[in-house]
Amino acid sequence: DDFVQIENIKYKSGLTTEFDISLSGDKLSSAEFPLPGANQIRNLKTALTALHSIKNKFKFTMTDVRTGLAQIKNNTGYSGRMEIVRNDPPVVVDVGHNPSAVESAIDTLRLHGYANVKWQVVFGVMADKNVGSILELLRPICKQLIATKANTQRAMDAGKIAELAGQAGIDDVVEISRVEDAMRFAFNESRPVLIIGSFYLAEQAFGFF
Repeated sequence: DDFVQIENIKYKSGLTTEFDISLSGDKLSSAEFPLPGANQIRNLKTALTALHSIKNKFKFTMTDVRTGLAQIKNNTGYSGRMEIVRNDPPVVVDVGHNPSAVESAIDTLRLHGYANVKWQVVFGVMADKNVGSILELLRPICKQLIATKANTQRAMDAGKIAELAGQAGIDDVVEISRVEDAMRFAFNESRPVLIIGSFYLAEQAFGFF
């Protein structure tokens, strides 16, 4: 662990990150990383530690590290985790579907400069999840919740989500069953939009853009 240092971390509003790396004494300044949040920094440190451990068999330069970080989405197909798909106002898609994942998403938004933003939340979730707890986590950042139903039999009905949202203390709730209609409604408001709750919802959301 001492062989890897990640310092001077800047969490940017575009949900990207910039930092300096020291790896076995080699330095890399202002590395651009297209993944947001503190969890990804911890994951990266683990990956760099593993890279250090095989450096005698796997030769690389710090330029290789910079390129790999910048291209990580293209090289891995990583998508749907705190991904910003539009700017001004921001539109964010996240596959978080349980309380811990949603809490991490909210923490990431705060880190990247959105601590005081109220979101138009498009929310669809599977019926077997702890929906009440998720909605309680979303309440403080929610300007309006749009309850919808992803296109799968496992999904909770929009009406049930709306009922639970009211019980969780979310005052402004709109029920729109079809995801495509929910997305159109959200964008008509010209507010920051957070689309969250399931992989199924994220997949349909990406098809909208």
